[in-house]
Amino acid sequence: MPETTEQPATPEDLEQLSFEEAMDTLEELVRGMESNRVPLNDLIDGYEKGTRLYQICQKRLDEARGRIDLIRRRNDGGAELEPFDAESSTDPTNASAANDASAKDAAPVTASGPEAAESTDTPDLQDGELF
Repeated sequence: MPETTEQPATPEDLEQLSFEEAMDTLEELVRGMESNRVPLNDLIDGYEKGTRLYQICQKRLDEARGRIDLIRRRNDGGAELEPFDAESSTDPTNASAANDASAKDAAPVTASGPEAAESTDTPDLQDGELF
């Protein structure tokens, strides 16, 4: 009985697959590669196709995640969800600017003028005394 060989799908054909179709095709491809004696060239072609199918599945999952985030934002009454930007969070100029701003916010405020002289909050200490 002659073995039928499947025509390789073009990237454009694979791109049209839904997540479920791409996943089923990928699983079928893996089963075939694991269970049969497959020539090396066919294994390499299968690996290439499997890689494309994996990328398509990942793309479909990312699209679904984006839609879910959008729905969640709408239902939360306008809560803004921003994607994490690794570059801006590790940028030393942003970190130093944030540190400068927080340092300014945390600077102690001291009284000056007549009010400071009248303050009785701190006891008079002798030089060298801690308490």
